[in-house]
Amino acid sequence: MSGSNDPQISRRNFLTGAIVAVGAFIGTVVGIPALGTIISPVVKPMEKAAAKWFALGAVKSFKIGEPQAKEVKVVRQIGWRKQITTEKMFILTDDGKNFIAMSDVCTHLGCHVIWEPDKQEFFCPCHYGYYDKYGKNIAGPPPRPLDRYKVKVDKGQLFVYVEG
Repeated sequence: MSGSNDPQISRRNFLTGAIVAVGAFIGTVVGIPALGTIISPVVKPMEKAAAKWFALGAVKSFKIGEPQAKEVKVVRQIGWRKQITTEKMFILTDDGKNFIAMSDVCTHLGCHVIWEPDKQEFFCPCHYGYYDKYGKNIAGPPPRPLDRYKVKVDKGQLFVYVEG
């Protein structure tokens, strides 16, 4: 009955091997999609905002020679969450045809600047930084002018380009 070339597997070893194989199969079937869900936001590049050009209004609605505050809401996909941010800016035109859009964020430490119409300059209340009406740093600690956005005029409407 028992031959010298006939290896015998005990019932205990067979059941242990079968349980390990079934466990490994179930772990693989469940684990790979779960791992993919956890790691995919890190591996896949951050998605940019769907729209990049935002309408700010009719060109005729902007006052000549005085910056006006505007804001746009930008939806950004960061990993698996969506983040809605408000980009605030000041729009200036001297002739109603050419426009500049400046960030309201001070280049010193990121505080928000305030337009002071009586002095015709921007003021940063955090560390007393001053900018002229074109956003050029003129006093205080700001190391450079206010950041600018790209602008375009299309069919009488002003648009601003905001990075995603």
